Amino acid sequence: MSQDRRDSIGLTEDTQIVVDLTELESETAAWLPPAGHPARGAYARVAKKELDIGLGFVLLILSLPVQLGIFLLSTVLFRRWPIVSLPRVTKDGETFTMYRFATSRPDGSDGRWSGLSRQMRRWGLDELPQL
Repeated sequence: MSQDRRDSIGLTEDTQIVVDLTELESETAAWLPPAGHPARGAYARVAKKELDIGLGFVLLILSLPVQLGIFLLSTVLFRRWPIVSLPRVTKDGETFTMYRFATSRPDGSDGRWSGLSRQMRRWGLDELPQL
């Protein structure tokens, strides 16, 4: 701050300016319920869900060529349906179905089929159908 400005508002060189951030927060977040209010968590949940859906849709569109290539290559190499469904349990105890590209043998043994399976797991490409 310039000396002329300090003189015009009556400040000395030793005066410190302190900003009250609680006032700033209350002005910028006036549309939100106050902290601790039950509805404030609802806003966060809705915003997160909308962001998850929107981002998931964009990633799905961008990953479709890769998914299609893996699907066709897996079908030809492994000679079986390349997508498997696995039941999973949420933190609330609800069950849902998760889809992945198959990277293990059909008999359930843990052996890898090929270098393609190894690379799919290494790069996480086997999880693309979850989008």
